[in-house]
Amino acid sequence: MKNNWLAASNFERMHQIITALNIISVHAKLKLAGIDEPTDAAEIRKAREELTEFLAQLNTLLYEVEHSQDSVVVGDDPRLGELTMRYLSEKRRWLQPSGLYSMTLADLSTMLHAEHPDQLLQLIDCLRELRVLLEQHSQADVRDILGEI
Repeated sequence: MKNNWLAASNFERMHQIITALNIISVHAKLKLAGIDEPTDAAEIRKAREELTEFLAQLNTLLYEVEHSQDSVVVGDDPRLGELTMRYLSEKRRWLQPSGLYSMTLADLSTMLHAEHPDQLLQLIDCLRELRVLLEQHSQADVRDILGEI
């Protein structure tokens, strides 16, 4: 039962993060296209805050893993630890990392406030890669909650 609760809790959290990510991504795409933003500025600000907080948590775990002797993730949320390891695995997979894996998460967090077209294009690419990572990560939660269908 505890595993189902953890999976459900993580799935809900990833859904919130993906929603925030989508709000920021749509905002950047509309800005690039020169289209007026239909989304309330407060909603965009909230999405940036949620994603910034998430990236800070993930960045803290990344730092701990990269600087520990045994590369073990220690923390309250084992699913976030698994996401951290998945991120590192993806980052190490490429000889020439690009997009999300070519910058620090702190840099991505700063880029959430980008205004320049080149930065917006890079932000959109990074957010797309982050969305894919989060959606793949969430699939394990769906399997844990629903079982194999």
